[in-house]
Amino acid sequence: MYTFPEFLSTRNDAFVTKINPAGSALVFSTYLGGTKDDYGQSIVVDTSGQIYIGGATSSPDFPVANASQPALGGGYDMFFTIMKADGSGLASSTYFGGTGNESIASGATLALSGLNRSASSLSNYDVTTGNAKGLLCGDGEKPSGTNTKDDPICLIFQAQADIAITKVEYGKLRDYEIGITFVNNGPDTATNVKVNYTATLWNPDCCNPGVQPEMAVGKSVTFYLRDINLRNLAQAPPQGASLHVEVGADQTDPAPSNNVIDISFYDGKFLVTGKSSADWLTWTYNQNPNTAWGSVTLSPSSKLQVTPKVSGVPSVPAALAIFGLTENNVLVTEAGVPAASPVTSARMFVDAAGGANSGVAIVNPNAGAISVNVQARDISGSLVSSGTVTVAPSGHVAEFPGDMGLSLPQNFLGTLTLSSANIFGVVNLRVASNVYGEPIFSALPLADLNNPSTASSLVLPQIVDGGGIPTRILLMNTSATITATGSISLFDDNGNPLTLDFGSAGKQSQLSYSLPPNGVAKFSTTGLGQLKAGYALVAAQSGPLPVGSAIFAANNATGIVSEAGVLAAPATTSARMYAAVSSSDVTRNTGMALVNPSATAATVNISLVDNLTDQVRTATISLPPHGHTAKFVTDLFPDVPTDSFQGTLTLTSNVAVAAVALRVTTNQRGDVLFSTLPVADLNNPPAGPEYLPQIVNGGGYSTELILISTSSGDSNVQINFFNDAGAPVTSPFP
Repeated sequence: MYTFPEFLSTRNDAFVTKINPAGSALVFSTYLGGTKDDYGQSIVVDTSGQIYIGGATSSPDFPVANASQPALGGGYDMFFTIMKADGSGLASSTYFGGTGNESIASGATLALSGLNRSASSLSNYDVTTGNAKGLLCGDGEKPSGTNTKDDPICLIFQAQADIAITKVEYGKLRDYEIGITFVNNGPDTATNVKVNYTATLWNPDCCNPGVQPEMAVGKSVTFYLRDINLRNLAQAPPQGASLHVEVGADQTDPAPSNNVIDISFYDGKFLVTGKSSADWLTWTYNQNPNTAWGSVTLSPSSKLQVTPKVSGVPSVPAALAIFGLTENNVLVTEAGVPAASPVTSARMFVDAAGGANSGVAIVNPNAGAISVNVQARDISGSLVSSGTVTVAPSGHVAEFPGDMGLSLPQNFLGTLTLSSANIFGVVNLRVASNVYGEPIFSALPLADLNNPSTASSLVLPQIVDGGGIPTRILLMNTSATITATGSISLFDDNGNPLTLDFGSAGKQSQLSYSLPPNGVAKFSTTGLGQLKAGYALVAAQSGPLPVGSAIFAANNATGIVSEAGVLAAPATTSARMYAAVSSSDVTRNTGMALVNPSATAATVNISLVDNLTDQVRTATISLPPHGHTAKFVTDLFPDVPTDSFQGTLTLTSNVAVAAVALRVTTNQRGDVLFSTLPVADLNNPPAGPEYLPQIVNGGGYSTELILISTSSGDSNVQINFFNDAGAPVTSPFP
């Protein structure tokens, strides 16, 4: 037996003990360390019996052999030691560390080729190539000393045929990672569940090649998905990487069609799609090692999209398009439309009162054609009509409900529900007519039915009534099975109840709603009398929180001239919006409405940055508890040039506030055009690629494409344009 040395040092030593299979006697036992502190933190044995030990040491004389780093770097270093199977000596032993402290993460285990790995360990990275290649994750500084003390580090070491550790490398724990665990919860008849999997461009870390795992009741199988190239840990998985997993009811059901998980990686996002007919099967997912696990029981057609966080990469900018239509040298209408995130099931309002219609623009980001099923439901949630839209690979479709094969009654009020087996992007643009018979646009919200809101209330930051400006409030139930009930409360600038005229419903400061499954409701003010403004708070009492929107209209002496849709605004402590002021050809200003939904007074600091000169102007707004205000840029900053200004407004607040941007334009004939603009929540920036499903140019139509930075640094943005058939095109802008 070899010892190194046989005595305990004056501090702490690691030890290695081998016991015979019967547990009746020691095969050998030894200390492992030097004259200072040495801690054994991980140990594993390969198929030949060689022993791999990982730990931390502060000893300058820790035993080394065939070392890639033969000397202590400083403080505590990690150590990696390969001991011969019979304990007769060290095959290889090395330090790994810099001038600071390095140690192995608590609970981490060494990972070796061909060995099972613990699902809870940070070291679950595949090491299936090389003669004897291992990996261990820990906390500390890499050799250059540039990382912080708590930076997670992964160490890769490789032993060649001579058993010398010839290479030890480092890399930050990747942020691109997803883990899927399947759990068999019973019943007893669902024993020894068979799991089949296939992977493309990805290495699933689960089982030895060719082994199909089984799950007895109470057992689980975990797949970790990550790039096979461990030496570049910061890289994303390859584009198009995918994993298909089938879970059988028993061993005789090798390829079940009803219990399936598909995972794919596209443009910086993981898409996880699952379906199951077995209530005994649950799965959990983990985005990366630093996030909490979530759990859900699969139900038919249940789907989830998981987005990785990318360290050191600028945030994705918030994108929006502003559509305009000019006829006979007069700007007729404008509408701000937010970018669309990928969905597989979405619902939107349809309010066809007065001959209005809902335009639907769909984009297909997939490499193959997709079919999108469309259902029209009335206010009670009953199915009225259905159809199907086919979209070419990378293609685009813009249609009204009638173009989709739907037959809707006159003045229809209800919803359109779109669903597909594949992801798509979609926007909803209401098209009405003004007093001149010209089209006017307003953007209405979409509900992602696979990601319903978990909030208990929502804020519509601007409600107006009187002075010829009526408001319609629309609510939509996203549930197909549960009735949604609650209230709509109206407040003025000081947080006091705001009473508005709702016609036959009378003058009200609070309204009740009850939405049947898939149903909608509309509440309309008259627009008569003195102008009043405030906000609406929609609070759920039972069932899900509905999706809400407000539409307010501007009228001249003879009738309506414009409409604007106000989307519900999440409360945030940091937001940014586009601002423009001009007086050439048309007169334009940008306003914002702010709501403080909390019981604490809000101090909102505002900075206005000029895109041309980089000049920064600042202002402060105080909002009382539950208060509201609406201000133009020129009210806050009187010195802003009114002939031509473009920039961004950034808000920071001590408490979360809700905000909306309002673009007000007086056109060539003196009509006031309203359009609302999306606001970027800097606390929750877009997490992946965004789609602007409708770009128009020519024939009087124009599009302004606005990108709002959601980070403090510069961002490089790539914009690709496609035609209806999905073919790339050059910029459609002159």
